[in-house]
Amino acid sequence: MICKALAQDFSCVLEIRYYSTGGGFILTEEEMLSAGPASSKAPLPIPFRSMSDLLEICEARKMDIASVVRTNEEARRSAEEVSAGLQELWAVMESCLERGLDEEKANQLLPGPLQMRRQAPQLYAAALEEQHKQLAEKDDTRQPVMEELRWLNAYALATMEENACMGRLVTAPTNGAAGVVPAVLAYYMRHLRPKQPEAERKDPETYLLTAATVGVLAKEHACISGAQGGCQAEVGTATAMAAAGLMSVLGGSPQQVSAAATSALEHSLGMTCDPVLGLVQAPCIERNSMGAIKAVNAVALVRSGAGQSLLDLDGVLRVMKETGSAMDRRYRETALGGLAADYERSLQLRPELQEMVKADMGFKRIQHGTRKQLKRQVTYEDLEQSLFARRMESQAMSKC
Repeated sequence: MICKALAQDFSCVLEIRYYSTGGGFILTEEEMLSAGPASSKAPLPIPFRSMSDLLEICEARKMDIASVVRTNEEARRSAEEVSAGLQELWAVMESCLERGLDEEKANQLLPGPLQMRRQAPQLYAAALEEQHKQLAEKDDTRQPVMEELRWLNAYALATMEENACMGRLVTAPTNGAAGVVPAVLAYYMRHLRPKQPEAERKDPETYLLTAATVGVLAKEHACISGAQGGCQAEVGTATAMAAAGLMSVLGGSPQQVSAAATSALEHSLGMTCDPVLGLVQAPCIERNSMGAIKAVNAVALVRSGAGQSLLDLDGVLRVMKETGSAMDRRYRETALGGLAADYERSLQLRPELQEMVKADMGFKRIQHGTRKQLKRQVTYEDLEQSLFARRMESQAMSKC
């Protein structure tokens, strides 16, 4: 994207070229062309390149993963700044959750022609009602059916429905997969942490540092972009991050943290990224809730001793990269195959909806799963003429 600042005579006074590099990252042309990281960055005191390296470090130094990562973070900023940054991340996540759970937004239409509606407020209200009934009856033995799933679904959907409405959230590791990590953290903070002995309770910082470690390893050794590796790289990575974070705050060892992340990612391999009409709504919103549930289940399996992965996290990351590279481009965020293509084929049977979709999305033709997007080339000369015409019209009206 090229941004130009124009003077009153339409001369260009500033021009900046931006590149989207995937995973929520944006770089200027200068940053893209710069040779490596800035030299002002202090070297990391405890460097590691892989999960196997990290586990060896944890074993040798008798540290947990969050402590290792925090030590590295504090080499480049103060301990107070690190904590403040982590607390701000959780504050933004929680604020997004609260907005998405607002009962006044129940059943509200999401933007776009898919006519999807918010579900999180209703799910949350139902879960609260069931909880209140349980408390009113003072029956600790009465457990609502699938109580755990109610909360996880509500929290994950809340974030993703806010994302669909352009709400503020934390990219973790991408906006399309941003519901998993906060959903599992909210579930821990609101439902699991209060049940822990006070001495064993962990704060969000431990969760976030551990989860981020898995995200960094995924970015370094595989990818976190749906356009590069399919949804396995986005929601799959988020699921592994959440599993690692949850295991850490439940008192798991570094080996258990790695095993939980491995299990979560291993069972996310091969997921395609085929958003209907290219919108981050279907299947993306519900897929985040599935990821949150999968993360919790991965932790449960490892804690029970039932988790039996034949590969470690480093190996599963290699497989994810290979799988993403072999994946047809139709299933890597292009919306040209899979669920997206099938939906567009179904529009042929609903002419009125098809016309509405074309009008809303700017498609020239939608049929047989192939989208031809109507492209409009706008030059800066066109922009200048348009601005000049509007200014002249405004001056003429002011004289009247």
